[in-house]
Amino acid sequence: MGIVIVVIVVLAFVGLIVYGIISKRKREQAMAALAAKNGWTALGNDEVTLSGYLPEFVRMLGQQGYGFGSFNRNTVSYDMAYQATAGSHKAVFFQYQYTEYRRSADPNTPDTSTTYTFTVLNLAMPVAEPTILLLHHSFLSKLANFGLHHGLQKLSLEGDFNDTYDTYIQPNDQVNALSLLTPDVMEDVEALAGTKAQASLQIGGQSVIISFENQMLTPEFIEPLMAQVATLLAKLDAKPRAILEAKAPGQPAAPASSPAVVTPTIVAPTGTPTHTP
Repeated sequence: MGIVIVVIVVLAFVGLIVYGIISKRKREQAMAALAAKNGWTALGNDEVTLSGYLPEFVRMLGQQGYGFGSFNRNTVSYDMAYQATAGSHKAVFFQYQYTEYRRSADPNTPDTSTTYTFTVLNLAMPVAEPTILLLHHSFLSKLANFGLHHGLQKLSLEGDFNDTYDTYIQPNDQVNALSLLTPDVMEDVEALAGTKAQASLQIGGQSVIISFENQMLTPEFIEPLMAQVATLLAKLDAKPRAILEAKAPGQPAAPASSPAVVTPTIVAPTGTPTHTP
């Protein structure tokens, strides 16, 4: 009887693996078909290249040993990366996963692991933008007060926006931030967060980067999202540029051939963020 149970368990485990492989292949084929229809370009899955398109708060979560003393290693992976356009803006999007492995202190207790999945959308902007982090509250359980630990200032915004997001800006930069975060823009950002996936945004340099937590990259998700994001970017484009350009005079516009890769103006951490698995 014991052998039968073991065989059933093994077969079930193998079946799950096969199902996962088949499901992933179907998603990849569906994404390839959607890309061909829209004229998107496949970029491959090179970690060195694609890591530059990640928002800094997601990159920190995936870095091995970043304040997570009980974790002995992390692994990361990139999948289904494409170059596209959202309105008039160049874009790169892909699926990103990182897995935390926790080593058990008890030899009789197995090690554990947790995998986090994101869809990341990196959008090129024509001018340098002020540094703004809009962190969905879901992130605070994993990397508490990221903005404060990186020398940024917390900004309270009007209405119900604070119920969903923590907003961080450069110290004493409220004028630049509020020139972008007008009520119509906040409504569009909240609409992104209204999906099943929790959206967080990093604005800075010449990029707007949106990450969707707990969201696999699928045609059903990305196709309507591109139209939604194009509307948001059109509103950002229409904001007064005299103030924003004064923030970083003389910076060139993003190349037309590829999206900008943002290196946000965030100083080294002054403390160790708290992590709750």
